[in-house]
Amino acid sequence: GAMKEMAMALEATLYKCCGSRKWAREVSAKGPFATKEQVLRHSRHVWWNECNVTDWFEAFTAHPRIGNVEDLKKKFSNNTKDLCSNEQSAAMESSNAEILSQLKEWNDKYYEKY
Repeated sequence: GAMKEMAMALEATLYKCCGSRKWAREVSAKGPFATKEQVLRHSRHVWWNECNVTDWFEAFTAHPRIGNVEDLKKKFSNNTKDLCSNEQSAAMESSNAEILSQLKEWNDKYYEKY
């Protein structure tokens, strides 16, 4: 019914926020939430206590690489009003070309090393 639809909608929204299917599923299962604090508390708990390295890797690989300006623009250009794109869009708006270039350089070094 309506509760199941709400849970599915919440899970889809959370998945946009964090690319870990398990995290989105487990957090949405703890809802509905009355306050932002409840969402954050359950989000943190699931991330640190119910997700594993595979789930974290899934989430990290869902995001564009640091410094990949084109991928960031593609991912967030149509979603700037979405809940979880705020951190990325704010970073894009406040960054200049030199900072993005330096971030990309250091991120590339990280990928070469690991």
